[in-house]
Amino acid sequence: MNQTVTTVFNLCFLIQALGQIEGRLKLGKIIYLLEETGCYLGFSFENSHCGPWPSELPAALDWLETNGYITRKEVETEGYAGLIYQPVEKPPMPIDRFFPHHLKYGDLSRQLEILKSAPAGVLILASMRRYHLNKGLSPRRVRKILAECLYYEERYNRPAQKLLRDLGLNRNPSPRV
Repeated sequence: MNQTVTTVFNLCFLIQALGQIEGRLKLGKIIYLLEETGCYLGFSFENSHCGPWPSELPAALDWLETNGYITRKEVETEGYAGLIYQPVEKPPMPIDRFFPHHLKYGDLSRQLEILKSAPAGVLILASMRRYHLNKGLSPRRVRKILAECLYYEERYNRPAQKLLRDLGLNRNPSPRV
């Protein structure tokens, strides 16, 4: 199977497992942190102003929506316009045979619950911390980068560290970046 197709269907199943997800940014951070736990979804990441970003995500979401696998709804809360992505009840084609085993059999249900319930700010800081530590930067340098981040809020710092601990990502950077 083509790697891009696999990545798109992995994303479809992730959205099904999450039920619904608010925002592309939050979804991108969930994807990065899941891949860091060893759940390979097939995305590649580039550094952006808000940490690691799966470059294929916008095109994959557009394809899934255009082909009837997910729906996208615009919402406005507190003057902020956002998007909510949801799986459809009946996808146009049964795709269970492509279902990633680690999502199908619930191996990641705990991680998915942790990630889904975390605020976007916590996910941003946690993914940035993990990404920069993987790059070999010192913890002191990473703290400085995080403090200069546009999305940094002190109230998210401790929850981000706890999230990494809960996912088992607070030490031993992954071999790949």
